[in-house]
Amino acid sequence: MSSHTTRGSLALKPVLALTPHDSHPKRHLHAVPRLKGFQDHQRLPSDDIPPPDSRMIQKLAIYGYEALDGSRSIAQLGAWITRGVVEQLTSRRAAWTERRSLYRDNRRLVPVPGKVHLSQLSNRVAEATVVVQTEVRSTAIAIRLEFLHQRWRATDLTVL
Repeated sequence: MSSHTTRGSLALKPVLALTPHDSHPKRHLHAVPRLKGFQDHQRLPSDDIPPPDSRMIQKLAIYGYEALDGSRSIAQLGAWITRGVVEQLTSRRAAWTERRSLYRDNRRLVPVPGKVHLSQLSNRVAEATVVVQTEVRSTAIAIRLEFLHQRWRATDLTVL
């Protein structure tokens, strides 16, 4: 028998392994070799996590406002928000759309972000507020950010 077993286009190589019950090496087949120096759950050390960028928070606030307003697709926020925020924005957008249709309000409001107020609760959790101004009114937006999958993502976005 050959020392390599081929299955389709994937070559399986035997690897010697010791079991705790037996001192004799046994052969195991691994489809993908382990990478040297790679750990399954690699994380940045807590000190190496940069704080959230205020420009990113302002953009996220504007995009969240526009998603509720109907001028931006919620899917465009996909990289910055979690699934729970998508569901929350979808249900609130339906309410905003119904309100606008009842009042026959078809204006396109252009939001302008104000200063970001950031409170970092821990190395991996931060909360921010941004006041967004339009011609008609000012709206506060509260965002909870968590450092997930090597970047800051919004786990809660509330337009007040």
